[in-house]
Amino acid sequence: MRVPKHKILSFVRSETDPKTYHLTGSRFKRFVCLKVEEAYTPKIREMGVKYVINGYDQKGNKTFFSGLFPIGNGIYHADHYTPQNAKKRHLIIIKVENNILRLFYFSSYPRTSKNAF
Repeated sequence: MRVPKHKILSFVRSETDPKTYHLTGSRFKRFVCLKVEEAYTPKIREMGVKYVINGYDQKGNKTFFSGLFPIGNGIYHADHYTPQNAKKRHLIIIKVENNILRLFYFSSYPRTSKNAF
């Protein structure tokens, strides 16, 4: 199976706020800052969400929100829903190691490939 087209983005944990990560080494503009927090409502936790992620652009505007579902070994998946195009979703795979958050951003994927990760 061929891996769908994707970007690999690296975010470094903020020294002042351990929940915040800043994009490094990329000109990606959809979001340059991520905030990762534990799922805060019982309803979200019941759905299987372990963490909630918020993405912000360079101006500080929130550009997306999603729940992170654990896959295993510290790897999570999420959807980046685009309100302007309700049919378009982007698969996000996240791995956090030490102070680096690696985000694999798939701009298109067959719905069944999410289960392959």
